[in-house]
Amino acid sequence: FVSFSSNVTIGDSNYSTQGIFVYDFLLYKTDDAGNVLWSKRMPGSGDQFARDVDVDQTTGRIALYGRLGATMSVDGIALNAQGIAPVLIVLDSAGTALWGETFPGNNVLPHEVKFTAAGDLLMTGEYRNQVSIDTASYQKFDPLNTIQARNPFIAKYSAAGTYLWSNAFPVSFSANVVFAQYEGYFVSLAEAPNGDIFLGINFRDLIRVDVDTITGTSNFSEDI
Repeated sequence: FVSFSSNVTIGDSNYSTQGIFVYDFLLYKTDDAGNVLWSKRMPGSGDQFARDVDVDQTTGRIALYGRLGATMSVDGIALNAQGIAPVLIVLDSAGTALWGETFPGNNVLPHEVKFTAAGDLLMTGEYRNQVSIDTASYQKFDPLNTIQARNPFIAKYSAAGTYLWSNAFPVSFSANVVFAQYEGYFVSLAEAPNGDIFLGINFRDLIRVDVDTITGTSNFSEDI
């Protein structure tokens, strides 16, 4: 799962974007010897940047996770980023899109997507001021209103594309240090055999986890 600009040849297929500086999604599948079995271009009205891909080992379904600029349609499924936003697209094993979702907000970036053992989907990302995930909306935690943070979030969807739950972990500074960049971002995502989720998050100074605020070492060093 990649992004490409201008033109590219995959196996016997040649694909071109609408311009030299326009990026489209491209998904292709190979056999274990590297021979291309099939490929699929997914254009939109803006740029598309690929981030992550995962495959359900039971059903062969494919989850694509990237950043969508403006709008796109994949096999009749219309997706609107309402600007620029992460996009999640799930396809069957032959590459036909089953469903998709976008996660609009303020400077929202995708990180990782992963199928669970039950076939559901977990996806992580980060936002600056605000992100909308289905019916949920998360804001920044910035009592000093100093600079924009990288605030991690996670969401879970069912195999059929039903929103199940989400959460966010906003970060902030405890002092008015306007020249430093405070941030929180995922470094790992794993599922336990009982279905519990483990998250590894880098953060500086302060991070809010549900009702608790955790204090890090300092403004200038990263904790996990």
